[in-house]
Amino acid sequence: MRELAASFRAAILSARDDFPPYLKRKFSAFPKDCCGHASVLLALYLSDSGFADVRYVYNGRRGLSIDDSHAWVEVGRIIVDITADQFADNPSPVIATEERSWHSGFYGEQHRLEILGDFAEEVKQNYEKAYAAIRNRLPRE
Repeated sequence: MRELAASFRAAILSARDDFPPYLKRKFSAFPKDCCGHASVLLALYLSDSGFADVRYVYNGRRGLSIDDSHAWVEVGRIIVDITADQFADNPSPVIATEERSWHSGFYGEQHRLEILGDFAEEVKQNYEKAYAAIRNRLPRE
């Protein structure tokens, strides 16, 4: 799982200049402030790769401002996080673990079960274009 996530993160870095304008701007400072977008795209990839029980998770952080929030993906009990290094207290760029100590510092647990189901059509199209650009950069299976 960690290798898949690391490959996906590398593909984002390679493909972000080909993203639609809104996502291209958001990903210009990757991983900072794009954990939600990156997690949506990662969830699409993991679902397409045959993993079941893929969930998008978005939380705030205890004791800090509302701006200190974070998103990641969970596959069953495994946390898959490709943007945790935007926080000084977790410099690892890719996390794939059942260990929840760092992530448990966030609260709220807003899960999105249908990965693109809640988005407007234009937003879905932007994600689909970005996802296609990322898929073109991933190693062929």
